[in-house]
Amino acid sequence: MLNALYRRMVLTCVLIASIAVPSIASAGQAQPQIAQSETLRTWWHAEAERNDRTPVADGNVRQSRIYEISVATAKQPDRKFDAFTYLAIPRSGLGKPGYSDEDGAEFASQAGMTMSWASFLYGEDTWVEVRTQGAFDLKSVDEVAIRPAHLEWKKELVNSHAVRILVPYAEAGQRFSVEFAPDLVTSYNDMKGTSGRLTTQPGPGRRAINTEPHNALMIFAEPMRLAASWEPDVAGRRVHYPAPGVVRDLSKLDAEILYFRPGVYSMPADTHGMMPASVQWVYLAPGAYVKGTFQFPSTQQKLWITGSGVLSSEKYPYETDRANGYRHRTASAPNCHRTCVKLLEFEAGPEGQQLQMHGVTLANPSYHSFVAYGNEDGFKMNVSHTKLVGSWYWQTDGFELYNGGTLSHVFFHANDDVIKAYHSDISVDDVLVWKGENGPVIQFGWIPRNIHSVRIKGIDVIHNRMYWKDVKLNTCLVNAASDWKNMSSNRTADTAMTIQDVVVEDFRSEGMSPCAIRLYALSNYKNIEIRGLSIERWNQLDATSLVSHLKAYNDTDGNPVQFDGVALKISDFKVGGQHVVDPILGRLRFDSHLASHWSLQ
Repeated sequence: MLNALYRRMVLTCVLIASIAVPSIASAGQAQPQIAQSETLRTWWHAEAERNDRTPVADGNVRQSRIYEISVATAKQPDRKFDAFTYLAIPRSGLGKPGYSDEDGAEFASQAGMTMSWASFLYGEDTWVEVRTQGAFDLKSVDEVAIRPAHLEWKKELVNSHAVRILVPYAEAGQRFSVEFAPDLVTSYNDMKGTSGRLTTQPGPGRRAINTEPHNALMIFAEPMRLAASWEPDVAGRRVHYPAPGVVRDLSKLDAEILYFRPGVYSMPADTHGMMPASVQWVYLAPGAYVKGTFQFPSTQQKLWITGSGVLSSEKYPYETDRANGYRHRTASAPNCHRTCVKLLEFEAGPEGQQLQMHGVTLANPSYHSFVAYGNEDGFKMNVSHTKLVGSWYWQTDGFELYNGGTLSHVFFHANDDVIKAYHSDISVDDVLVWKGENGPVIQFGWIPRNIHSVRIKGIDVIHNRMYWKDVKLNTCLVNAASDWKNMSSNRTADTAMTIQDVVVEDFRSEGMSPCAIRLYALSNYKNIEIRGLSIERWNQLDATSLVSHLKAYNDTDGNPVQFDGVALKISDFKVGGQHVVDPILGRLRFDSHLASHWSLQ
């Protein structure tokens, strides 16, 4: 028997499938068919708008113009169901309202990059069919790649405009990119000035940095069993069901659960979603698309944010500052970290705050996607199956993990630090990364820190657009940046602090990669391991641009931080499939006086 979630989804999907979709269907064309079984679920938006240039209407959802997706179980491969294919474009078509400074989206915008994605729930092996709608021709299934590359799944060419892929069922779900050779574009550093600039035009002296799809396509197949557990039990609870359309002031609600049913919701661009103290759970049902952000007060100690829906901040331009009337920050406030709009903002009080976050897709961040303030040591998080897409701007980080936090089975398209390991007793597992130009993949630095017991495992970087030809201090795959207040000084350490018992393992970087490791130690180091780091190949910058560093900084009195014995151990490091035993192959140029404090095996 179907449980309550399934029954509601069946009814919803039936209703949605009965609505005409003008952007898709016209006379003689079939309406979308929605999967409703116990082992396969898809959803649709009647409010689709195929628009890759300008902001979409408040009540509409941006739909891919390149890709259409259908799914079918392996047991019934000819019974296909439609899955809505979303689209993200640079700046969400807003341009630069109220500012002209660089915002990090310049290259993606000028190159016309896009990112499409589709999600579905499944409980058995499933065929995913991708149709390119005539955007380019396929001559062979060999022109279709799945990333991460270790997913060696069955692929079949349907015709010159379609391919289908057999996606095995996995209890942790599957998150992957589908890429087509005719759509690939290579970016180059033009080698001008201090850092160089990105361009898609090859030419004399230009260096290849990255090859990626011009029109990215991500597929998120999440397990049905888990998705059922993400829905709150509303029996006996105070529940508010917003009506699709404009969502105004939420702060006055008297509800424990904020439940977004399938539909499109839009907060005015001069407001954001300030939650009342009573709300404990925000649920985004499959097919819910919310344009806005959520800010939670310190008075709520236990929070849940769950579901298979989407939260998008597409209506806000870069660095939208609440203190400046929801306009771009003023020049007199160069740092709006506390007041700029974030997709998710938390505030832990003296008693702490505990967050369970599962399944939600975060889209089109205009600034940081996830920040906690207040009693950071009391903020506990368990995050899984979350996706971050459409991160074109600078400062669109992944997630910071707080003490005791866990992060697993997630995808991050990020244009800044992706995994911010600033706290202790944290665990990270199974992270898929599509990396923009700014910041590293793993970050330990920016200030001196006391950190212990950190485990980061199973990182797959499928694209990496870091391009700087000069030696930046906040880049590479693994990084501990120098102090943000004075990055050029080596006298910003704190010798009373220690980073210890850190393990990074099973880290794979596909395609072209920048530097591997830059650690500018602002604290003492003890028992740090990097094992199983694999780089497919370096980008075409000079070796001097891709060098790895290990440096011990000093405090204000000139005392250096201390390395305890062999403080950094690197093992099973490979470049191009070759085991690195010589630092030259790994481009490791660590300070000579630290030679006894690190090892390469």
